[in-house]
Amino acid sequence: MASRDFEPLGVMAFEGTTDLAEVKVWLDRIGKCFNVMNYPEDRKFGLVVFLLQKGAKKWWKMVSARQNSSIALLWPEFRKAYKDKYYPSSFREAKRDEFFRLVQGTLTVAKYEQKFMKLSQYALPIIAKEKYQCKRFENGLRKKIRTLVTSIAN
Repeated sequence: MASRDFEPLGVMAFEGTTDLAEVKVWLDRIGKCFNVMNYPEDRKFGLVVFLLQKGAKKWWKMVSARQNSSIALLWPEFRKAYKDKYYPSSFREAKRDEFFRLVQGTLTVAKYEQKFMKLSQYALPIIAKEKYQCKRFENGLRKKIRTLVTSIAN
């Protein structure tokens, strides 16, 4: 398998960016492709490094120069270094906090649900169980709607 095998799946080179949405999309897409294609674990790292261009390539050269050359780097180590660089924990924590503050307000239920699902990825360890996710969703609904939902559910 070569990098061209991933092109139909929408995987492109990564040049480095400050657009956090683009950062996440690129990493998620690579991970999904690896899963869909059952890509061998020992080849993931090489492909990902090959896809780095411009600023991202320079960043990785600096990171790898600091690494102990006797340690074989794999996909999980790359993913961690990538997240630390391009997807800082301060951003992830702010999004998690935004998730826990989210309320329906003037949003339609559909828009609230859409925003809830988008932000929920930042709180997955906390709401991993469906009952906690449902409870959090219900608590953010406007009181009138929440009363209807909880009375139907009980």
